[in-house]
Amino acid sequence: MLALAALSGPTAARTADAYLMCGWQVEPRPQSVSIDPDLAAAGLSQADVRAAFERWNRLFERHHGFPIFVVHYGDWWEADVLLTAHGWDRTWVQGACDPAFVRRGSNRSIVFVGARDAWRNRELLAHELGHALGLADHATAAQVTAGHVGVKPCGDYVGVMSYCAGRQTWFLDRDPAGTGLILDGQLVRDFWRP
Repeated sequence: MLALAALSGPTAARTADAYLMCGWQVEPRPQSVSIDPDLAAAGLSQADVRAAFERWNRLFERHHGFPIFVVHYGDWWEADVLLTAHGWDRTWVQGACDPAFVRRGSNRSIVFVGARDAWRNRELLAHELGHALGLADHATAAQVTAGHVGVKPCGDYVGVMSYCAGRQTWFLDRDPAGTGLILDGQLVRDFWRP
């Protein structure tokens, strides 16, 4: 697998594996998300969820022509992603990279938003939705905890999946200063690139 730290400059060849947790990624189509109607204990509203979708959707629409997250109005087990405030008191994602994951219906990922993280779930949700796409955490060795899966080095990546970046660099599409940093726009553009 290509390590992110090995990438340099805006023209460096990148592969999807540089960003993915375990080589898994979603199909190139909108991902349906069943949203738990009772998110209040997790400090979230339906509007908060849609705002988190919108940040990803803008980039996917720009680079691939469709929104990546859409609300699923049918039965929860028919959605690609289940977003729920029940089952865990902490916020995390379980999916194909977890050997303990048991697929329920069409669910390929379950985003658990826990009450213990209610104080930060509005900001954390966009990051967790990135995991529902198969995207890895990017962190330094000192930042890695047991809950991280497929951690990649921060390297030049400064987007929403990086623990080495501030919120001001999340979901940027272009690097106007030409610094060679890898932004979420490049991550999304290269998402299905072999």
